[in-house]
Amino acid sequence: MQVIQWLADHGHQVRVLTGGDAMQVLRDRGFDIFEIPQLRCCYRADGTLARWRTIRGYGPRALGLLFGIGASFRQVAELVDEFRPDLLISDFEPYLSRLAGMRGIPLLAINHQHFLIESVLPPLTGWRKKLSLKLHQLGISLLVGQPDRIITSSFFHFPRKSNSRAVFVGTFIPDRLGRLEVRRGDSVVVYLKQPGLARYLVPHLAARPHRRFLIFSDWRGDPPENLPGHVRLAPIDRERFLWELARCRALVTTAGNQAIGEAIFLGKPVLAFPEPGQLEQELNALALDRSGLGESFDIKRFSAETWDRFEARETAFRANIERHMRSRRPFDGRAEALRAVRRFLRETGSGAGHHRRDGVAAREPAGVSPSSLAPPFPADEGGGHAR
Repeated sequence: MQVIQWLADHGHQVRVLTGGDAMQVLRDRGFDIFEIPQLRCCYRADGTLARWRTIRGYGPRALGLLFGIGASFRQVAELVDEFRPDLLISDFEPYLSRLAGMRGIPLLAINHQHFLIESVLPPLTGWRKKLSLKLHQLGISLLVGQPDRIITSSFFHFPRKSNSRAVFVGTFIPDRLGRLEVRRGDSVVVYLKQPGLARYLVPHLAARPHRRFLIFSDWRGDPPENLPGHVRLAPIDRERFLWELARCRALVTTAGNQAIGEAIFLGKPVLAFPEPGQLEQELNALALDRSGLGESFDIKRFSAETWDRFEARETAFRANIERHMRSRRPFDGRAEALRAVRRFLRETGSGAGHHRRDGVAAREPAGVSPSSLAPPFPADEGGGHAR
């Protein structure tokens, strides 16, 4: 969002191609928005990744991407060709990435996922995980191509490969996060993108009545029933999630880069698990363990003792976070990323003052704010401060 706004503020003509919930979020900012098809993973009712259903559902579209054919590809190609951009900026969006190579347009990739091919990753155990990594790396090369420049954002970075052209920056922290009043409350925020995963957690969280848990998820199906008073449910609501995160004591979440980074920025230790079958999140979980800012666990082996072990280490995690936030390199990667964008614009002759046009692909869809299922816990006692 900030890169798009900066381009517009500096006189560039910007066309945003995106989909999903991001459509309304970006349209409200007054940008020139065009909807394009999305490639998404499919999940089972229990919250685990349905690989074959994903392949069946999106395989033909992925093949169309690979060979530059099909109605979806033509739709995006027409939007790009009509605009005639001098530069394409994409997060991890495959249509623009493929078109950049086919049309000879400079491509700047800004995302987290490129760490899979730009980093020296820790050794993985087992042939399945090693094969999965190779397939992920091959898929990135085939569908996203070879960007002219890469900016990869993460709360923690593995070492960069010696031949990497990527710029490694910190988490992209939204402005409103820095304006929140931060307190260390008594409640624990739990974020589950897939509600089916709640069955692994809820019984064990219910067994710890000394702590209050607020679980955010998409409760469109049948949410858990007969919950004790210290376990409450809420729908995924971006604004409320950040408000509760600023006032809780810790976050339990899937091992997604953004949620972990936002919690660390607010000084909250993180207990995270990779969604089953998600290699990227497995490596994010390893990164969390190495960072010392939290710890990871296997969702299918979660127990009340898992929580007790994490809770016993909370003070140490919090001290590590404080030291990490005082380090010389800023945790918020937006300013560093913007400097890299400006350098790339100058290198490609698309900088401000050249009166050229830049096509931009928007970020992944942002969250919306539906009404809540449950009221928040009463405000926790204790001093607060604005970060």
